[in-house]
Amino acid sequence: MSAALPLDARAIQRGRAGLVSRTAAGMLDLLVVAIGVLAAVAAGSVWRFFFGSIGAPRLVWPSQLGLASLGAILLIVYLSWGWAPTGRTLGKRILGLAVVKASGAPVGSLAAFVRAVLCVVFPIGLLWCGVNRSNRSIQDVFLGTAVVYDWHGARRAGGRASDRP
Repeated sequence: MSAALPLDARAIQRGRAGLVSRTAAGMLDLLVVAIGVLAAVAAGSVWRFFFGSIGAPRLVWPSQLGLASLGAILLIVYLSWGWAPTGRTLGKRILGLAVVKASGAPVGSLAAFVRAVLCVVFPIGLLWCGVNRSNRSIQDVFLGTAVVYDWHGARRAGGRASDRP
C-alpha cells in the first residue's frame, strides 16, 4: 500500500463503499452522460444544418422518449466501458471507488454490461446499499459484485488476498 495514502484512508482501503460515496460518484457520472447527450443533440443539429433541410442553425431536440432513450443508451455504454476494464468510471475514479467481483477480481465485460443495464432499468435497487449490512445494492447482490474504496488501483496491481472485499 502506498505511503502517500493518509492513515485514515488506509483503514478503509478495499472496504465496501457506502451510500453517500456511491451517490456522489453516480451524480458525477450522470453529469458526464448529460454532457454527452447535449453533445449528441448538438452534433445532430449541426448535421441537419449542413446536410438536412432546416434553414437557420438551431438546436433540434428529440422527443422526450427519444431524449430518455439516448440518455439511457449513453449511460449503459459509459458505465460498461468504465467498469469492464478498470471498475471505474470518471465519478468513481474521482472519489476513489471501484466496482469489483466479490472476490476482488475485475468484473469483466459481460457482468459490467448487465450491471449497467440493471442500474439504468432499476435505479432504486442502488439504494439498497444504504440498508444492506455489507453495503451492496440489489444489483451487486444479484451479480456478486461490490463497490470498494480503491484510491490507488490496488486490485489492478494484484493486491493481496487480505485486500479483497
